[in-house]
Amino acid sequence: MRRTSAGFAVLALASTALLQVQSAAAAEACSDSYLTPLASWERSPITAADPSGRYQVAQLGDRTGRLGVGIWRNSVAETMIPLLDGYIEPLDVNVRAEVVGFGYASGESVGAWRARGTQRTTLPLPAGADSAKAVAINAAGEVAGVITTASGSQGVVWSPSNEPRALPVPDGLTSAEAKDIDDDGTVVGFAGKQDQFGMLTRQPVVWPADGGYRLLPATDQAYTWPSAVRNGIAIGEDGQSVVSWNLATDTETVIAATEARAGEVNAGGDFTITRTPSAAPAVTDFIRRGQPVRTAGPGYAIGLSDSGRVYYEDHHVFDCGS
Repeated sequence: MRRTSAGFAVLALASTALLQVQSAAAAEACSDSYLTPLASWERSPITAADPSGRYQVAQLGDRTGRLGVGIWRNSVAETMIPLLDGYIEPLDVNVRAEVVGFGYASGESVGAWRARGTQRTTLPLPAGADSAKAVAINAAGEVAGVITTASGSQGVVWSPSNEPRALPVPDGLTSAEAKDIDDDGTVVGFAGKQDQFGMLTRQPVVWPADGGYRLLPATDQAYTWPSAVRNGIAIGEDGQSVVSWNLATDTETVIAATEARAGEVNAGGDFTITRTPSAAPAVTDFIRRGQPVRTAGPGYAIGLSDSGRVYYEDHHVFDCGS
C-alpha cells in the first residue's frame, strides 16, 4: 500500500516489486534518549554504531582543533585513540569494538587504519596503490575500503590479519569503490567511468567473498549505488529513488520514490531513510515490516542496530525495541 508523508511517497518490504507497510498493524512503542557526551571534550559527533548496539564511536575535538576517537561501550563513554595533530575520522565499528577509518597526522601518513583498544594500526597498501581509506568492518574483522591508483579508484578488502586484496573493477568501467561489507564477506559498492561531460557514472556492484563481481539491476544505469548491506540485503539509491537489493536473487525493490536518501539496514530487514524535501529540513524515517513508518527525528541518522535503535550524530537515540 502506498503511504505519503510531506509530499514524499514511502513504500516498504514485500516479496513483490514494491515495499508495502501494513499501516493497520499495532504500532510498537518507541522512545527517545541521548547518549551521555564524552566528558571534557569540546565536541564528539557520533560517526558510526555497531549492529549489536553495544558500541558507538565518535570523532573527538578540543578547542585547539586536535582530533581523536572516542567510544561508548555499553553506554559508558571513554577515550580510545589519543588526540592527533592532524585529521582522524572513525567510519565504522564492529561487534568486537574494532574501529576503522582514515586520516593523517603531522609527520605521519595514517591513511586507512584499524584500532583495537587504544592501539591504532595503519593498514598496508596493495601493490600499485597510492593511498587508502577504510570505510566498513564486519564481525569477523574483515575491512572494506577504497584505494587510489594511477588509473583511478578501486575497492579493497583487508583480512583480519591486515592482508590487502584489491577488488576487480568491472569490465568496461574505469573505477570502483567499496561502500560496505556483510558478515559473510560480501562487499557492495559501485563502479563507473566518466561520461562525455566529465561526470562519474555509478553502477551498483556486489563482490562475493569467493571472488569476482556482478552488476546489480538498476533503473538508472548512470547514477545508482548501494551504501549499506546486512544479512544479504543492501540499501542504496537508484536515480531519485531509495531501493533495496536482495543479494540472493539480485532483485531490486523500491523503498521511497522521491526526495529521499538511503540510510541503513539491519539484520531484521528494517531500514532508515532520510527525507530531503527542498523547502524543509531533512527528516529520518524508520521502516519496519508490518509497522507504520515512524519519524525517527530531524537530520541524518548514522547508525541502526539489529534491535531497532537509530543513532544520530548529536547523540540522539530513537529506539523501537526488538
